[in-house]
Amino acid sequence: MAIEQKLFSDAFSARLSVSLDATNRLQRVVQLARIEPGMNVLDVGTGTGSLIPPLLERMQAQGHICGIDLSIQSLRTAMEMRFPACVRLLDADIHDLDHIDGSYHRVICHTVIHQLRDRAAALANIYRMLTPGGMVIVSHSVGWERVHNITPCCHIEFEHILPSDAQMRELLEQTGFVSIETINEPEFRLYRAKRS
Repeated sequence: MAIEQKLFSDAFSARLSVSLDATNRLQRVVQLARIEPGMNVLDVGTGTGSLIPPLLERMQAQGHICGIDLSIQSLRTAMEMRFPACVRLLDADIHDLDHIDGSYHRVICHTVIHQLRDRAAALANIYRMLTPGGMVIVSHSVGWERVHNITPCCHIEFEHILPSDAQMRELLEQTGFVSIETINEPEFRLYRAKRS
């Protein structure tokens, strides 16, 4: 599984860098997350912090952002951005993150779902940390069909990397999320769901 994920990530990144306008996609994720000033936001798989500037802009630097990632190298790059004090970056795993219940208004998992070792456990922890009515946003920079076209070159089973639409909805429903909305375009995929 780990080798499959690396093959997919390498192929995905190579094709993504050539063809996508990353800034517009990040702004769209933040817009669809319905971010408002004063919110507490958890950015799962923050990487180099690319989602943080559009979050800060939307929040008008009011509220707090916590970005977590397992890559210390990526977090170091993010720290070089010198974000304001309302941003905290942590070397942490969403499966084990022990922030208190109801800590966040929004949890965003952008281009990270394929890296989670146990999606159900990760979503359960996210659910716990959301405020009642808070939302999880699971997004990917490209849609189902486009990723499906990338995977044959890796000789892997696509369903092991990104869950199908039905699988993703089932995961969210089984966790307890409600009001599940989906956008599945050739070059953009997003799920938005609320904690009941």
